[in-house]
Amino acid sequence: MRDEEDAGRLVFDSSVSEGAFLSVSEALSVLTKHGKSGDTRRYAEEFSTFPSEDVSLDLKRTLCDSGLHVFEAVQMINLCPETVEEAKSIIPSLWSRDDGAVQRAIDETIASKNV
Repeated sequence: MRDEEDAGRLVFDSSVSEGAFLSVSEALSVLTKHGKSGDTRRYAEEFSTFPSEDVSLDLKRTLCDSGLHVFEAVQMINLCPETVEEAKSIIPSLWSRDDGAVQRAIDETIASKNV
């Protein structure tokens, strides 16, 4: 029996590659490079929390290198939780992570946001 997709358990369809997970900042960059406008671009402009795609990509790499799944890293970047409890409540897969590791990911996210 095949598992159903469940982001809370980091179970994704086999057709979804790790490159499919983009932060809002990365999505904005893609939209800009392709000259797209409209509601999606306006949303991305409003909710992009990092000053550039490079900062977002560097942070994603750092978070993944620290042991987070790429989906968790992108959610940390997009949602920018401020406490371990908040992070675990909005990114359920983080419940399997040590509080110290989640706090370090939060600290990295906040530091990168303020670059």
